[in-house]
Amino acid sequence: MAKLNKGHYHCIECDTLYEAAVVKLSRQRCPACGNPPSGRGLLGVGKDYKVLSASDHHGVSEDTKDINEAAVMAQKKKNHGKVKRTKRKSKKSSKVIAFITLWLVLMLATVLIVKHFSSADDQAVAQFEVEQEREKKRIAYEEQMKRAIIKQALPECQQAITDFFMASSPAAKAQRVYQGAKLSGIMSRYYRNNPIFSSTRSMIQIMWAETLEFEGKLVIGAICRNSLNENFEVIFVKSKNEWKIDWLSLVRFNPTPWALFQIGEDGDEGVFRLYMRVRDSNEDLDQKQMSIVFYKPNIFTKGDYSELASPSLSVKLASPIGSKILNMADREESVEDEMGYPTGELDPPGYHRVRVRVKLHKRKKSAPDMELLEIIDDHWYGIDQVDQGTELESAP
Repeated sequence: MAKLNKGHYHCIECDTLYEAAVVKLSRQRCPACGNPPSGRGLLGVGKDYKVLSASDHHGVSEDTKDINEAAVMAQKKKNHGKVKRTKRKSKKSSKVIAFITLWLVLMLATVLIVKHFSSADDQAVAQFEVEQEREKKRIAYEEQMKRAIIKQALPECQQAITDFFMASSPAAKAQRVYQGAKLSGIMSRYYRNNPIFSSTRSMIQIMWAETLEFEGKLVIGAICRNSLNENFEVIFVKSKNEWKIDWLSLVRFNPTPWALFQIGEDGDEGVFRLYMRVRDSNEDLDQKQMSIVFYKPNIFTKGDYSELASPSLSVKLASPIGSKILNMADREESVEDEMGYPTGELDPPGYHRVRVRVKLHKRKKSAPDMELLEIIDDHWYGIDQVDQGTELESAP
């Protein structure tokens, strides 16, 4: 029986198949990894085992070693490549999935946000359009109601003003006046000093009319024209189902005649319905004050306005009265007063309607001057004043 000198071994550590001399198993070493082919753990080989070099492999040909080493290296490269490719693919796939997921989330969030704000904008626009349409309908309804009121009131108002001018006595005139019973005494004194209107002025036509904004009252402002082609203003107030005349504004009533007040005594005070104009003077403005003058307004107008100015009054720009006058000057271009009456179309440019309290000063050897104590109103209406009794208290 022939003696076996070489054998083929399979290394369970690195999976290498090799040919080597037949020796004790404990001495056998894998040419690829240097471990016993049966595994170092099975034979009790520790970490410090001795790896045999090529010179220790007696009887193993160089060709066999080269083949075995090449096979081992190929196997290691193959295994190594597979592991790395798997990890790269796994990592790459995870990143792609995470990116796609994030993109989808962002897109969904964007769509939801756009839809939310788009819906909110659509609702806001729709609500605005509804409110705008509602406001148009409200304005149209109010305008329709105003037209209906004026259409119904005009014949009564024209009859009231005609009867007023046709009346032969103050008592008869008071029948057509708002709060006429309260004003009858004042009217009697007024007409003693002023001639009764001529009958030619009783032929009247209302040229324009509009409702005015008086709280708690139905009021119509009108521009009338008589047979002399004179224009004049009338304010009508609905009182106990009748249209009455605001007499105080009609005659521009002053408790004391304006002309008589200017020649009065030192220290006299009075309340007047006047035109006020701010005089342009750079010198006055440099001295931080303004110069103003007053004019007596006419009842009837025909053509250009022409009245004499009062002596000039000085008012400090920084005073409360000065601030009020400046505010009035800023509104000079306004064509309506706060009640809706078209004063800007009727008054001379730069003239302001005021009800003021002034004081007369007389000094020896100098011309008299006046002091503006108060701007009571920026209009001539007498409705509220006669209701409160203020005109009656100041009347002589």
